[in-house]
Amino acid sequence: MSPHLKTWREAVKQSAIDACRSAGHVEPFQGPVVVEVTFTIARPGAHFGTGRNAMTLKPSAPGWPSKTPDLDKLIRSTLDALTASGVVYRDDAQVVELTGRKVYPGGLDSVEGSGAVVRVQAVSDPTQD
Repeated sequence: MSPHLKTWREAVKQSAIDACRSAGHVEPFQGPVVVEVTFTIARPGAHFGTGRNAMTLKPSAPGWPSKTPDLDKLIRSTLDALTASGVVYRDDAQVVELTGRKVYPGGLDSVEGSGAVVRVQAVSDPTQD
């Protein structure tokens, strides 16, 4: 288990609580939800030049973060933290559709440095329509 897991889960939990409060969302979703998560992974120093080129990305630097951390583990810890927040949904079993991606800063929905953009949306139950 990563030594950063507890810190990550607590940060996600608190961010979810803060975001829901500021949006006026006080009760967790009761039905099915769709979740989209984009994780931004900081580029290692080896992706950049040295000296006067220290801020220049090397042509050989990969476009996607295809090494650890594993996307499935990032998603699992994030969904567990959203459940623990008590304000997003009651249980991550409510997630009926999930999109996850890892990007470097500058990619789609990226943040500066490391972090995540999380979107949760309630969806109607097709059997109730």
